[in-house]
Amino acid sequence: MQSADLLSRAGFGFILVAVPLVTCNAIRASENLTYGDIPLAIGALLLLAVWLREGHPRGVVPIGVVVGAGLLLATGLLSSLPLENVGSFSAMLRFWFTFAVMPPIIMFAASTPQRVQRLIDAWLVAAAANAVVGATDLLGLTNIGMALTNVDFVRYTDRAPGLTFHPNHLGIVAAMALPFAVARLGAGGMRGLAALGLVPLLIVGVVESGSRGASLAAAGGVLILFALGISTMRTRTILLLLAAPVLTFVVLVSVVGNNELTGSVAIDRLGGGRGATLSDAARKQTLRQSLGDAGDHLIVGGGFAVVRTAHNIYLQLLQAGGILALAGFLAYAAAILRRARWLALTAHGSPPWLAALAAAAGASICVWLLYGMVGNTIYDRYLYIPVGITLALGKVHRRAVIGPGQTGDPPPASRSDAIARGARTTPRGDDARLVLR
Repeated sequence: MQSADLLSRAGFGFILVAVPLVTCNAIRASENLTYGDIPLAIGALLLLAVWLREGHPRGVVPIGVVVGAGLLLATGLLSSLPLENVGSFSAMLRFWFTFAVMPPIIMFAASTPQRVQRLIDAWLVAAAANAVVGATDLLGLTNIGMALTNVDFVRYTDRAPGLTFHPNHLGIVAAMALPFAVARLGAGGMRGLAALGLVPLLIVGVVESGSRGASLAAAGGVLILFALGISTMRTRTILLLLAAPVLTFVVLVSVVGNNELTGSVAIDRLGGGRGATLSDAARKQTLRQSLGDAGDHLIVGGGFAVVRTAHNIYLQLLQAGGILALAGFLAYAAAILRRARWLALTAHGSPPWLAALAAAAGASICVWLLYGMVGNTIYDRYLYIPVGITLALGKVHRRAVIGPGQTGDPPPASRSDAIARGARTTPRGDDARLVLR
């Protein structure tokens, strides 16, 4: 076995461990370090060696992602001057490495269909574990959230953080994982069967977090999933999607016998109750202050030390890095969503399993972008997992449709073009088992 293959396998193993650990971000080694960051760093070093041997996969990373990462780095450095501004500089580095480095790490790690599927498995398991812990905490069976965060969210807010350090994070984790679970409802085998349980469980995770933004973004994400993946979805998937929340509600009311997990907190907060009014007042105050700060440093911002202060990721970028940082982020987001949409079209040669997961990845990213209008989560590592999955799917698509030795030509415009070139549009051998039925 070649040394490059050994490095690739080892790097993937570390990334496979890192993904669920960074998702459960209340399990931390220190204030700014989750236990997932350790295997993530080791895996990155191993995969860097693979990259030095194999070179960059041409055409897989969209140019908008490169431009966006470059603008963020440039504005981060400029806004941190003079370099005595250590807080701004360190915050910029944390954000930039998550934003620009983590997705390519996932791309190099998940370089085959099997690896992509396993990585998604690990992420879905972590999201489900968060929802389960939140449920048991709300029911009074455990007090894990309190033990991890030292804050009794359940007692004082009737909301659960799961294995994250705030209920809002539980909400966004479950909401971002939901499109992948829904996309797998149409799959055969164990993954399709597991999705039947994952969909209602992730819905429970969203509502038990009590997050209004996550609840609305989750609903929007499912709609976007079907808009992106309409060519791969089947009627039974839609029926199962409609049945899942109804089944969840009936089971919870019948078996649990109380209203702890049926969304009462989220519904009350959407109506302005359960502390929502105080939360809204605080958000308005931070928004006004952030707008004033952004106006004082409109071009390159006032520094990334404030990149998580306003409850709006777009305003946070404008405040921290000015117009250039916001433009870079929007270019990055537009490019990766365009790539996900392209991969979700079977007319471009994507096999059904890949098209479905590309649609899910695009919808998952949209969940975060929608939630970002009222949330401040911007450089938490789990947010960029769907971006990395999109890049990984692009790499797998290029190898399957074009072939590993033909990196100079663009992907074929249609399935007929792919067939005319003699390319294979479905996985062979072991990969064939992964095609959705």
